[in-house]
Amino acid sequence: MSYILKCTMCSKVSTNQLYSLQCLHFLCKVCLECSIKNQTDAKRKQSDNVYLHCPTCDYCTYLEYSKVSQAEKLCKMPHILQALLDLQYGLLSPDCVVCRTRGSSTKSSFWCFQCLDHYCQECINFHSAMPYFDEHIIYSIEEVQKDPCLLTRARELCDTHSNQLTKVCYTQGMACCDSCISSDHVDVCKGGHKSIEKGRVTALVNPKLSHLKSLLTKVQQELRNEEKKIIDVERETTDFFTKEQNILKEKSHTLTRILSEKTDRLMAELSKLC
Repeated sequence: MSYILKCTMCSKVSTNQLYSLQCLHFLCKVCLECSIKNQTDAKRKQSDNVYLHCPTCDYCTYLEYSKVSQAEKLCKMPHILQALLDLQYGLLSPDCVVCRTRGSSTKSSFWCFQCLDHYCQECINFHSAMPYFDEHIIYSIEEVQKDPCLLTRARELCDTHSNQLTKVCYTQGMACCDSCISSDHVDVCKGGHKSIEKGRVTALVNPKLSHLKSLLTKVQQELRNEEKKIIDVERETTDFFTKEQNILKEKSHTLTRILSEKTDRLMAELSKLC
């Protein structure tokens, strides 16, 4: 996964705060802000687009100038990729999200289904004491490890509003959350929605996740093979130049010796003539 989920600009691997370009390569928060800052100069017109150039594939992701301030929201990673990240790292007891924001590193012991975050014992106690979170479902890391599908079910979210998918829209052919229905396409669909059966999204998403994981595994293997080829070529190149340098040194020593011998003989002959 580290071969795929890394910033395409600085090449740093990150398990959080990655933002997706339209080509599905990623930028970290620092590089995203830097790219936007370089594009939004004082001369740019309000009608212009801001283009974020991908160093990996040269594809340009464009944002409307008026929406540049929402770049982090517009470029957020799709939830299906977030689910892959969760399956990769969320089962390994990652650091507590609250402690990490405070600059410390504390291994988590609990995971919140609604928050999609990991907490240590102290922070989960504070989390559970808040009235706003009293209906949140908390699982221990051991429970999540026994049932990894919890991670994928928690990511059955709308990419636009980050709410749970609750309806199927037959007109648009997509799953919707309550905010989609109330704000985005209710006028188009005329209320033509049907409630999603419990577990239906999981049944539909899991095969796609499995296929995506197999593709990622294949890509990782191909990248490892290419990396091995590059290492072999670098080694062969180093061996070639080392061999050539040794040959040149040997020839240089031979020429120096011959020149020295001829110089000595010439000086001897000159001394006899004198």
